[in-house]
Amino acid sequence: MPRLSIRTHLVLDALSALTFVGAGILMRREPARDRALLVGLGLAELACVALSDDKPDSQGPMTPNW
Repeated sequence: MPRLSIRTHLVLDALSALTFVGAGILMRREPARDRALLVGLGLAELACVALSDDKPDSQGPMTPNW
């Protein structure tokens, strides 16, 4: 089964986050509360992407880091 690289996964996460932000900005007829939620979710996801390490763990998959 093909697997995504970590870098590819992070790019897809960033695109998803930008979609949330864009939707929140463009949906002008929706309540401000709903739009703010979409933008907030997108920004939170972008923060997670920015804080992620794009290098795989040397210990192998599914191995706890503790």
